Amino acid sequence: MTTTALGLLLTWPLASVDRRVILLEASPDGGRIAAGFLEGQLGGRWSLHNLAASIWQDTIRETFAQQLIDIGLKERGQRLALPGLRGPAQALAMEPVWDPLATLCSSLDLSGTDVVIDLGRRGAFGSSAALALSADVVAFVVRRRLASLDDAAARIEALRPMLVEAGNADALRLLIVGDGPYDKNDIARQMGVPLLADELPYSPKHAVPLSDGPAKGVDINSPLMRAYRSAAHRAVEVIAERRARLLYPGPSAGTGSYR
Repeated sequence: MTTTALGLLLTWPLASVDRRVILLEASPDGGRIAAGFLEGQLGGRWSLHNLAASIWQDTIRETFAQQLIDIGLKERGQRLALPGLRGPAQALAMEPVWDPLATLCSSLDLSGTDVVIDLGRRGAFGSSAALALSADVVAFVVRRRLASLDDAAARIEALRPMLVEAGNADALRLLIVGDGPYDKNDIARQMGVPLLADELPYSPKHAVPLSDGPAKGVDINSPLMRAYRSAAHRAVEVIAERRARLLYPGPSAGTGSYR
């Protein structure tokens, strides 16, 4: 999941030099960017965990900005990341952070900032679910293997009623990794969740620099990165289409039939 989140961050379309995108690594189980993609170079100085104290000091916005690191391969100051927790033990201190952090992320669009959030396997549930429930798109990354599909189906069914209650039912999407015998369209139909984009190629060779580093080993023109770029562009389109529907719902508004 972190590999895909990093791929999207590095290929996210930026309409101008004033726009930027942030990857927020928010899995309660701990992050991978610092030890993987960045090969331990941060020394623990920058971390999501540092937001915990900011809640009591009412400085979450300022602390959030201070914890961002620039990981753009070409552009400077436009592709940023906030590395995640060291492990589940640190998640306990984050309980009061998730709700205000979700509010902060939602407000960043006004300042020309998009946010990609990596929630890991458990982050869409519990107190950190606030980040998923307020998102424009909630994408499940699944392989075309039975174990992965079964796991995703259970998580989607658990999350779906929460999104419905939050008025965000149409945010669910699938990002399928092309490794396995099952047809992507059959998967989407069985799960009742539309595809976000064409499937991502299964390419360990090109994925390793994203998951384990080094950052300089990322081939921005590889088939995998081209697929991420296509998915990122489609995500931006889906977000724009969804916001337009919410702003101008048409004749079905108020009838209970709009979704």
